[in-house]
Amino acid sequence: AKYQEVARQVLKATLGNALKHSMVRQEPVLDIAVAYFLHFLSNLDLFRIEAQAQASAYPQSSCIAAFFVQVLASIEVGKSSELAQVALRVADNTRYCVDREQPCADWLNKAAFVLRHV
Repeated sequence: AKYQEVARQVLKATLGNALKHSMVRQEPVLDIAVAYFLHFLSNLDLFRIEAQAQASAYPQSSCIAAFFVQVLASIEVGKSSELAQVALRVADNTRYCVDREQPCADWLNKAAFVLRHV
């Protein structure tokens, strides 16, 4: 619980800075932060184990993605639905992306699937 709270504070500060820079610079900094999260999730061993299963509900990956979305939605009061839409937009746009490190793997799209369904 202690580490989860520290992670929440760090993530909230990071995403808050990304939102601020997005608004000030009129650049998709927050979108990029969400894309980085998807890349992070897609590279976790526990995610890859779940993704390789014949059928999976991605239980652990879904918890991580839900944590991310909860923090994202909490960075600015009254804008939670708009912030969640950013996550959905990035997840939807990953279908046009390929992971440079592993171009034949479908990890990124599967991570986006998890994010879309939390």
